[in-house]
Amino acid sequence: MRAKVFTERDRRLLESWLEEGVETGETRKLFTQIRRSTPQLLADLQLMRRAINELKKRRRWRGRVTGGSEFGSASRRAESRLSRM
Repeated sequence: MRAKVFTERDRRLLESWLEEGVETGETRKLFTQIRRSTPQLLADLQLMRRAINELKKRRRWRGRVTGGSEFGSASRRAESRLSRM
């Protein structure tokens, strides 16, 4: 799974356009890519949200996700909460 949508170059182009109005052929190409990618990205984000909600429901969202017992991560969470107090 990728951890980002835009490259550093994409971010620079978009930030320049948003802050200063600089629009180039590369910026317009990026706009086209955004328009074409939006439906699939939104569907993927909805699927990710469903998976996250299910992980939370199963108490597997925080800590390391394990296939077996949650005892280890549950004890780490409790220890972490105590140390924050």
